[in-house]
Amino acid sequence: MSSKWRSLQHRHQYTYTSIVFPKHDLEELSHVPTEINSSNFFSQLNNLISLTSTYAQVIAAKDLASAFVQFLSSPAIPDDAVLVAMKLYLENSLP
Repeated sequence: MSSKWRSLQHRHQYTYTSIVFPKHDLEELSHVPTEINSSNFFSQLNNLISLTSTYAQVIAAKDLASAFVQFLSSPAIPDDAVLVAMKLYLENSLP
């Protein structure tokens, strides 16, 4: 009985917690220029940040990834912003 309860609790720990974004990173999002901040990527990112469950965040990550691809391929986004975004993605995707 104890092992079943422990297993259930382990499974639920991911339901009731979420990935917490550092306060500094959230403050920096407010300094992004308006023409970039109004993109679908930033609305999806804010949606992901607001979610309170890891499972909900995993589901929202698909929409965020799609919006990220659209963000990088948009002609309105300056090339230097695309370069920085791609560099951040590549650095943070290493195991």
